[in-house]
Amino acid sequence: MASGEFDTQSFRQALGHFATGVTIVTTLDESGAYVGVTANSFNSVSMDPPLVLWSLDKRAHSLKTYETAEYFVVNVLAADQVSLSKRFATSGPKDKFKGVSCTEGVGGAPVLAGCAAHFQCRKSFVYEGGDHLILVGEVVVFDASGRAGLVFHKGSYAVSQPHPVIDTTQSRPGAGQEFVEEYLDYLLTQTAERFRLQFQVVLDQAGIHKFEWRTLACLAENYEGLTFERLRDMILAERNELSRLIRSMQDKDWITSGEDFSGETRYWIVKQGLDKVIPLIAAARAHESDAMGNSSAEEARQFKDHLRGLLQWVNSGEYKPAHLVPDDPEHGSQPDNS
Repeated sequence: MASGEFDTQSFRQALGHFATGVTIVTTLDESGAYVGVTANSFNSVSMDPPLVLWSLDKRAHSLKTYETAEYFVVNVLAADQVSLSKRFATSGPKDKFKGVSCTEGVGGAPVLAGCAAHFQCRKSFVYEGGDHLILVGEVVVFDASGRAGLVFHKGSYAVSQPHPVIDTTQSRPGAGQEFVEEYLDYLLTQTAERFRLQFQVVLDQAGIHKFEWRTLACLAENYEGLTFERLRDMILAERNELSRLIRSMQDKDWITSGEDFSGETRYWIVKQGLDKVIPLIAAARAHESDAMGNSSAEEARQFKDHLRGLLQWVNSGEYKPAHLVPDDPEHGSQPDNS
């Protein structure tokens, strides 16, 4: 960088390497209407007295409100409140609080529901900070829900996770339920099973078995048909169960079969099967949309990409355990590392 020049964009990008939490600072304007802005400039200042600060761009539409307000609330957002952060990050006097659950805190300032923590403050000082104003508040009331906080890092939302380099006492078996509740197998199994059970209500109303639904959904978008083995791999059914279901669906005129050019049997969906599955696909998409409602399209895509990558790794058969649990606690068998 040449002398006398300052690259503002590079400076902003460098600052982005410092991960921060995400907050929405709320207050009341002169008319008593709720006002709120998203800010990641929140920080603690003092323990005695308990002081915190945050900063606001001087170009902000609500600048005058925060300058004159006596009280404000710092709402520390939880990891699932990305959509709320984006809503309050927009500029202008839009009704950002429409449909948002909140209660009144000190001085009537709104306290947003579902947050990781709240700091209700009486404004103490306002300082000049270049193109921002720095607002310092004395904490009058605070609370923490224990929920994971939302993180902002390098221009993107993120979630915090314990670093692998932690006190080993936290990961010992028997030290509470930390291991089980954080273990990937537990999280995947619990999530998949409960997600499936939610949609099972729809399948029960339609009078269709979960494997019939999966089979029809798979065939609905495979116009070249699918082989028995490919179907079995996709819907995760036992061979005998799938054979029985295929016969039943053929009897219902939902699917048909035939040989391809290589002589291998393939299965296709027919009109009655499509009529059955199309409303269910629409319901499944709505169910998925509800489940991912607090995620952006990009976050949902990244989540699915991670799952696909994990599935590919599991299917690759590359995992070879380096350590085995001994058969005998005292004279455990040695792992075969050949």
